[in-house]
Amino acid sequence: MTPRVQRHLAPLATFTVLAAFGLAAWAADAPAMSKQAFKAAQQKIEAVARSERKACDTQKGRAAELCTTEAKAREKIAKAELEAEYRPSPDSTQEARNVKAEAEYDVAREKCDDLKGATRDRCVKTAKSAREAAIRLAKVEKVESMRAAEREAAAERKAAVAKAKP
Repeated sequence: MTPRVQRHLAPLATFTVLAAFGLAAWAADAPAMSKQAFKAAQQKIEAVARSERKACDTQKGRAAELCTTEAKAREKIAKAELEAEYRPSPDSTQEARNVKAEAEYDVAREKCDDLKGATRDRCVKTAKSAREAAIRLAKVEKVESMRAAEREAAAERKAAVAKAKP
C-alpha cells in the first residue's frame, strides 16, 4: 500500500472503529421497534417508492431509466435500513450496508452506460471499487462492533464478580 493511500485510509479506519463503538452502544440501548411501527414504516417506504417511480414516467429514454434505477435504489436502501432498525444486530447492520453498496453500484453502472469506450470502462471500474470498498468496510465494522460488545460483556462480568466478592 502506498503512503498516499495509507494517509487517506488512516482517518477512515479511525472513524470506522469509533463508529462501530457508537453503533454497538446504540444497538444495545435502543428499544426494539414494534411490529406495527415496522409495518407502517414499510408501507410508507413502498408508497414513496411508487410515487417516485410514477414521477419517473414523465421522463423519456435514458433519463427515465436512470430515474427508475435511483428510485429502486432508494427503496432498497430504506427497506434494508428499516430492517436493521427493527432487528438490531451486527449482521443486520452489515446487510443494510451491503444493500446500500449494491444499490449505489447499480445507480453508478446506470450512469456509466451513458459513456463510451475507455471512459465507460474507468467509470465501471470505479463503481466496482467503491462497491467492494463499502462491502469490506461493512465487514470491518461488523467485526469491530462484535468485539466491542464482547469487551463490554467481559467488563460487565468482571464488575459483577468484583461486586459479589466480599
